[in-house]
Parts: sequence; C-alpha cells; structure tokens
Amino acid sequence: MTSARLLAADMRDRLRSAVQGNPWRYEPARRPVSIHEIASPLRYDIAIRVSYFRFHGVHAELYDRDFEAYLERAREHAYYVWFTSLWARIFAPHLLDDEVALARAFADRVRRTADLAASFARRGFDTRRPVTLFAGRFVHPTATGKRVSRDVYAGDGCHRLALLLAAGESELEPSQYRLKRFRSLVPVDTTPFLIQRLDLSVHEYLEFIRFGYPTVTLEAEGGRVTVGGAAAGTRREVQAVLEIDGAQFARPRRGMEAEPFSLEPSD
Repeated sequence: MTSARLLAADMRDRLRSAVQGNPWRYEPARRPVSIHEIASPLRYDIAIRVSYFRFHGVHAELYDRDFEAYLERAREHAYYVWFTSLWARIFAPHLLDDEVALARAFADRVRRTADLAASFARRGFDTRRPVTLFAGRFVHPTATGKRVSRDVYAGDGCHRLALLLAAGESELEPSQYRLKRFRSLVPVDTTPFLIQRLDLSVHEYLEFIRFGYPTVTLEAEGGRVTVGGAAAGTRREVQAVLEIDGAQFARPRRGMEAEPFSLEPSD
C-alpha cells in the first residue's frame, strides 16, 4: 500500500473512530518495548506465527520446489487453525461458507507470509513500515475478563512482531513501531479461543505465560499449578490469567479429553 493510500486509510479510520466516540491519535515512540509482553499473555496468535516462521525456515526448499506439497504440510500447522477459525471469522466471515474460497485465501496468506520472511532475510526489519501498537487513556479488561499491567498492546503488524521473535529479538525499538492511543481501549485476547481449538498442552501453555512474566515461577504437577516468585501483585495478576485460560483445559478440545487444571494457593 502506498503512503498516500495509507494516509487516506488513517484519515478514514480517525474520522470513523471520532464519530463513534472513541477518537485516537498517534504519539511518538519513545522507548524500546518488550515484544514478549506484547505477545503474552493475551496474544497466543503471535506465538503461533513465530512457530510458523520457524516451520517455513525448515521447509523453505519445499516451498520453492513444490508449493502444493508445502501447502499440505502448512495445513497441519496451528497457523491453519489460526487463519481459518480466528482470522477468517473476524475479517472475512464469508469465507467460512465457501471451502474453495477459504482454501484459496489461505494459500494467498501463505505466499504473503513467505514473501515477508524472504524480505526480512534480505533486508531485515523495514522501518518504513512500522508496527502499530495500541494504548488507551482508559484501558478496560479484555472481553474474556483479563486485566493485565501493560502500557501498550498488539495492534497491526503482528507477523512482523513474530518475525522479530523468531529471529531472536526481544525488544521493539522506537524506529520499529508507532503508538496509536485511543480514548478507550479494550485489549484483544486470543489465547482462550485458541486453547480451545488447538491440541495445546498445559506445559506448552505455561511456557507461553512465562514468556510474558519472566520473574514468575510456574510449577505444574498432576494438573495443579503453583504460581511463585515475583511481587505479590504480579502473582495475583498471573493467577487471574490462569483461572480464565485454565477453564479451557477443563473442556474437551479438538477430540482431546479434558485436561486437569487447577491453581494451588500461593503466599
């Protein structure tokens, strides 16, 4: 998209938000931001994209040699579940009633993702297209009920966030993002939805939570999880997150039986 089209899209978005009573403005990016905390605990979809970029790195030769064979393997990755059950549901619900169109859209997404990976490998992060992070004057709990102590949240450009993580980067530099501050913000939480649709184990889930809370210790035994370390406020926050997400493990998921998940009281 050209700069002129991006500016026009921004103006339309700004006017629409103002009319709806939730105006926003861009603010300068002043400091590095932890990508880990942007992803965890709310955006498991970013973790899926990190995994997919690593998958693509392993299978890049197959992508170049036999796209259909590559695509068949890509459909077995959690990336396909994310695209078909979450992305399409939100941004292109008409695809859910058309299997052929949905398959074509996924193939197009796979090609765009491969092109992005190739561009990143050649030139690194393109600062002409910064990631957009969201902030709010008033930040409300997520629709799932979580309230987390973050200043900024994932907005637009999550594939590029995932590329940085896959490359071993842990921070987003000021030149790599712009900050879009709303009057009122309800952060997006994709994690419970994706737990329910993936064969994600409790162990894998806790690794994701540690990603965003490195000072917290999480021990799991027999489905009972203990939260330790860190300050008391952080422990309470993590416990509240685990209570919401843990409920998904107590339900059958994608043909899997319910998995025990409960919290042990901590000091």
